[in-house]
Amino acid sequence: MKKENGLTHMTTIFLVIIILVLILVAVRFVELQYKNEESETIKTNMLAIQGKAKIIAEEEKALKKELAGIKISDKKEEENIKKLLEQQNITIDENSKYYVLDKENLKEIGLGNIELESDQYYIVNYDNLEILYTKGVQIGDNILYKLSDFNKLNEEKDFVEENIKE
Repeated sequence: MKKENGLTHMTTIFLVIIILVLILVAVRFVELQYKNEESETIKTNMLAIQGKAKIIAEEEKALKKELAGIKISDKKEEENIKKLLEQQNITIDENSKYYVLDKENLKEIGLGNIELESDQYYIVNYDNLEILYTKGVQIGDNILYKLSDFNKLNEEKDFVEENIKE
């Protein structure tokens, strides 16, 4: 009888399983990178809006110009805005400096390059320059809506990294 030097069935199955595991790990890594990139993009957008909001707020005080966006009291019945206000415990009165920015408003203030889905908005508080995103960003077990939440998360991360180094 002639001896065969090919792969046995067990070896072939083992190699296929290893290849599948490697593919799954690679897909998971790419998925995590994509989510991280998406959250960084939204944070960058929020920072750009905050910078522009600061300029607009200063112009409003000095030159009595209009604030950019739509007063939130005019849009507070919209489902995703209503949900965000409830989740963040934000109460709105007529003198509120919360304004909703949609795609058109972003274009008007020179930030037309910011991607925004049709039913999503950025919300600006011109008093404290807080920026909110109605869709939110999932990071771990948390959904972040405010720029200040992103900043707190980064501060906590930096604090942990400093303590690990010591």
